[in-house]
Amino acid sequence: MLNLLDSLACFVLRGLFLVLRMLPPRWGLFFVSRLFRFFLLFMPRSFSVAEKNLRTAFPDIDNKRIREIYQASIDSFCSNLLALARTPDMNAETARATSNVEQLDAFISQLQAETPGRGVLVATMHFSSFERLMQCYVLLGGKLAVLARGLGLEKTDGLIDDVRESFGIRVFRRKGGLADIIDKLKQGENVAVLCDQNVKRNHAVFVDFFGVKAATTRAISVAAERTGANVAFVAAVENSDGYLDISMKRIDSPVDRTLSAHERAEQLMLSVHREMEDLIRKHPEHWFWIHRRFKTRPPGLDENFYHVTKGVESTSSQLSVT
Repeated sequence: MLNLLDSLACFVLRGLFLVLRMLPPRWGLFFVSRLFRFFLLFMPRSFSVAEKNLRTAFPDIDNKRIREIYQASIDSFCSNLLALARTPDMNAETARATSNVEQLDAFISQLQAETPGRGVLVATMHFSSFERLMQCYVLLGGKLAVLARGLGLEKTDGLIDDVRESFGIRVFRRKGGLADIIDKLKQGENVAVLCDQNVKRNHAVFVDFFGVKAATTRAISVAAERTGANVAFVAAVENSDGYLDISMKRIDSPVDRTLSAHERAEQLMLSVHREMEDLIRKHPEHWFWIHRRFKTRPPGLDENFYHVTKGVESTSSQLSVT
C-alpha cells in the first residue's frame, strides 16, 4: 500500500513540477497555492497547530492577524515549492541579480579560511524561499550538503532530491546524519541543517524558543566540536519584488570547558534559536507555522502541547482557509 501511495505521489508531484515550469511565475504561484489550500481542507488540525504556535509566539495577537499570517505563510510555502519546481531554469546570472548571494559566498569563504580544510556548519530553517537560497549559493560554485528529513516515500523523496541536486547540492538523510555531517565537514564541504524542526527527546537539547522549551538537534554542536568547523546562521526573506535578502551571522561556539557537552550544546543552539526567533518576529508571514514545533516536551511537562479539549471550540474553526 505504501509503495502504491509513493508511486502515486511521485507521479502527481512530477506532473505538478512540469505544470509549474510551464506557467508564468505569477500564475504558477496562484495555481499551487490554491492546490495546497485544497489539500489542507483534509488536514483540519493544521490550522489549530498554526493558531497554537502563533498564540505562543504572540500572546496578544487577535483572530484577524492570525488569519493574515496563516494565509501569508501558506503563500510563502507555495512560493518555495514553486522555486523548487523551477530550479532547472535558474542560473548564476539570475542568482546574482535577484539576491545578495555574493555577500553570502564571501561570508562563507571567510569562515572557511579560518579553519583550512573544514567546511562550515550552516544552521537555517524552513523560512521564506529556503530552497532558492541554497540553489543560489551552489550556482556561484559553493559546496553544500543538506541534511533532509524526507517524507518517508522513497520515489517521491528521490524526485525531490534529484531536483535539489541538479546544480550540485548533495542531500543526505537523518539516519547516520551526525557521522555524515562530520565526514563532509572534514572533506571541506559545507553542511546545512534545518534547525526549526521538532526532534525526539533522546536526540535533543531543549532551548527557549518564543518563551517555550523546544527540542532541537544537538548534532550541530557535536559536529562543530569534533571538527573545529565554524557555525553560521543563514536565512533569507523574499521581498515583494522577488529579491532574496539573505541574512547571515557567525554563531560562536561556547569556549567554557567547565560546562558539560550537553550544556555547551544548549548554549550554541540557544544562540541559533535567538537568531531564528528574531527573524521570524520581523517577518512572521514567512515561517511554516503548521509544523508541531513544540511536540516533544522536556521531562515532567505536559506532552499534549497541541491538544484541544473536546467541546472547547478553537478560534481556528471560525477562520477560513481559502
